[in-house]
Amino acid sequence: EDIDFYTFSIPREGYYKLNFDLSVSSADNFYYLKILDEDNKIYSGLYPSQDDDFYFYLPKEGNYYFSIEKGNLFSQKPYEFTISSSSTRDSEKEINDTIQSATKLNKGISYKGQLSSKIDLDFYEANIPGRGVLTIEFDSPVTNLSGNNYSLTLLTEDGYVVDEIGIYSDQTKSISVAVAKETKYYVYVSADFNYTSEEYSIKFDYSLGQSGSNVSDNWEPNDSFNLAYPLLSGNK
Repeated sequence: EDIDFYTFSIPREGYYKLNFDLSVSSADNFYYLKILDEDNKIYSGLYPSQDDDFYFYLPKEGNYYFSIEKGNLFSQKPYEFTISSSSTRDSEKEINDTIQSATKLNKGISYKGQLSSKIDLDFYEANIPGRGVLTIEFDSPVTNLSGNNYSLTLLTEDGYVVDEIGIYSDQTKSISVAVAKETKYYVYVSADFNYTSEEYSIKFDYSLGQSGSNVSDNWEPNDSFNLAYPLLSGNK
């Protein structure tokens, strides 16, 4: 089976952009593209379905490789591509498949990510500065797949699973948890029943609660164990 390898060098760590010009009009799964390093670590892997820009993060200067191989379908038509630097991009930082290598999320900013394979995991870190409610929102791309495309799992710093949800094609869902003090949580994205290499979006937000006495029921939403609001001793 033919695989085309190309090598390129970068002067510094950062975000980079791949533009792949498809040679077929209906190109879903004609090609499988990978960005990898000399140790065969994969930083991006995808099946392009349209002419578009794809973004990836590389952690240090040096030599990297770009490979093109047949997807589920085959085409002998020529292709074109360019790889360039990108100065403005909020996306995951591969390799981020453990808590220790999690990409840190900033409040209110949507980050782009994609799973490079069926077994790839994307970990993210979310910090809340005080007692309140932490929310992770996930936006799934449009695919022609039925059933869950993604699984979103929320963890404590100790690795305890707080919640887990499945997400269909073209669906926006969120996970929330109430916290008693400044803390950090982790969330990871994985493939569910299906696998797609299309880009997803993930966003972190929080709302801080009261620190003194309360005169009305302003703890909503608090209709689940995850959202049970921490009570302060002596407060009514």
